[in-house]
Amino acid sequence: MHAAVMNLETNRIVLSRRLKLGLVSIVLVSVLVGTISALQSSLTEQPSTRSNGEYSEEPRFSVRWMGFCPTYNNQTPDYYICINDLKDDYLTMHIAMQIQNFENSSYWFLIESFTAPPTGWTVTTYYIGFINIDQTITFTYSNINRTKPTSIPEGRITESINLVVRAYHDSSYTNLYSQDNFTVQFHFLDLTSPAWTMLHNDNFDDGTAQGWHAQKQGSGGYAGPEPYTYYRSWPYSLRVTNDYRYDSYCNFYKDFVTNGSLNEVYLVYSILSGRWTQHDRGAVYINEVVYFQSDVSPSTGTWYQVAIPLPLNQSSRVRIPVIEVEWLSGTYSAYLDDVYVVGK
Repeated sequence: MHAAVMNLETNRIVLSRRLKLGLVSIVLVSVLVGTISALQSSLTEQPSTRSNGEYSEEPRFSVRWMGFCPTYNNQTPDYYICINDLKDDYLTMHIAMQIQNFENSSYWFLIESFTAPPTGWTVTTYYIGFINIDQTITFTYSNINRTKPTSIPEGRITESINLVVRAYHDSSYTNLYSQDNFTVQFHFLDLTSPAWTMLHNDNFDDGTAQGWHAQKQGSGGYAGPEPYTYYRSWPYSLRVTNDYRYDSYCNFYKDFVTNGSLNEVYLVYSILSGRWTQHDRGAVYINEVVYFQSDVSPSTGTWYQVAIPLPLNQSSRVRIPVIEVEWLSGTYSAYLDDVYVVGK
């Protein structure tokens, strides 16, 4: 969700600005929808490690965000990115998008920066191309990059990127028909900042599950601390392995409680799977509500770091689906490591 690429995932948010004509651009972006506010996240690739500790490199149409759970939400999309332990120092953001042309004419589309981005950002034009009448296309906008912050003393910074979708009558993109702009916010977190209070740090290096459960659907397979194969912090990670004779679905889960003295709380964790669930795609469930899901399926055998706000003043069961297989289709493992919960 790529070298430090943000597969900026999808649980979607509704933001609709309908203008006079009927051309509609539906933009699916990686956001999380919460019961009180829009909670978003990012899936960030990390370098892989094995047991020897070495890295293995492996003004007439509307822009609309479509949401599905738990309710439609009119807030601007936000992404949360933890800067610690990423694979590269130059971050590429990935936004999955869909455009549907319901006008009575065909147009050429592009997406680009609407205003100059903040320092450290590079945003370039992506020429989406020709979209016919009643045609729908999907694509990933990845012409948006930022140099990774080296440190954030205040713990979190927020930066806004203003983008615009434009439709043209001609293939040379000179005769503008219509346009609509929108703003995306990126929140960068630094776990090393003294502004944070460390509420949980689960690295499994004591050989225990530290309150996490590696859950399987069925009676076979393995679930527990794993010292042998993959980890982010030596020598253990938490592993779950399906048994192809019994287990078709595996996930990790743990309960967290946030109290009233905290104004913001974030969960950050590292995850790797040998067979991602096809319908969840790196999802995070909080109290069985989907708070995060990738537009683009994560790669297998790759470490990803996920950062997500936790709801305040409640107990939250965080569940992370990691393996889904068809009957008798093979045995796979998934690994969880370096889990942090910070607040202030």
